[in-house]
Amino acid sequence: MKRPDSAKTRGERRVDTRKKVRKVGRIIVDEPRKIYPCIILDLSTTGALVLIHEKVPDQFSLFYSATKTLREVVVVRRQQDTLGVRFEGEPVVLSPDDPRLDDLR
Repeated sequence: MKRPDSAKTRGERRVDTRKKVRKVGRIIVDEPRKIYPCIILDLSTTGALVLIHEKVPDQFSLFYSATKTLREVVVVRRQQDTLGVRFEGEPVVLSPDDPRLDDLR
């Protein structure tokens, strides 16, 4: 007997497949301006799973250091120290001379 697809039985709602990455990231909160380190556990074209030990608002910017990409995100799920986020708008790839990189290293 075949086992049922576990994603379907759990009510999977993702549009795209996830890729495990476990890479360093930064969460940037505008008001008041703060930057928090985080670990991006997985990525898809529509969102990410982020590990963070701080309380952050439902909307913020997420910097993925591996690709120097900045994304606006909305939290769609909170579970203990992990956040499921949905990407909003287009990604911004920061050039090596972008002054914002100094704050994000």
